[in-house]
Amino acid sequence: MRDVITRIVGAGSLFLALAAFATTASLGCGGSGSGGGISCPAAPQTCATAINAGQTYGDEDDTPPNLKQTGSGAAFVSALIQEESWDDRSISVRGTISSTGKTTYDLLLFVPAVDNGPACGPSPIHSTNGVVDASWPDVNDGSSQDRTVVFEIRPIGGTCGDSWSLLIEGNKTSVEAP
Repeated sequence: MRDVITRIVGAGSLFLALAAFATTASLGCGGSGSGGGISCPAAPQTCATAINAGQTYGDEDDTPPNLKQTGSGAAFVSALIQEESWDDRSISVRGTISSTGKTTYDLLLFVPAVDNGPACGPSPIHSTNGVVDASWPDVNDGSSQDRTVVFEIRPIGGTCGDSWSLLIEGNKTSVEAP
């Protein structure tokens, strides 16, 4: 089954990325949790043991419930993005990170290629200006297009450990539907 994940890279450039299962080094799940020029403690979780932020709908016309998770330092946070409409609308998710202190955070998004697939397999989508989003097609073959996505939060500048807030929105993306 072919599953295409669309992602935004840079200033509005649209790229199609085929979800590939690959071993990832420090950029992958379970990486060091630090990044850039600062050295901070690794996340206490891994991609597989991420904090569960809950669930929302990825293709609901009415405003689906937003999820919010707060914390400090490096972390992994998961969310179930559910297919609600059972039509041919794409399913989408957006994550936005903000910091309340001097720490600058990078936000990465892991999206499994299939329902119940390992989120740690595909290469992550990197945020631009604290926002990361993805969209995947609704395949009308009777299968579920639900995905448990994982956000990785990495301190990349400033000091280690200041508070952050992650907003997860379903059915919201700047990515065009395939």
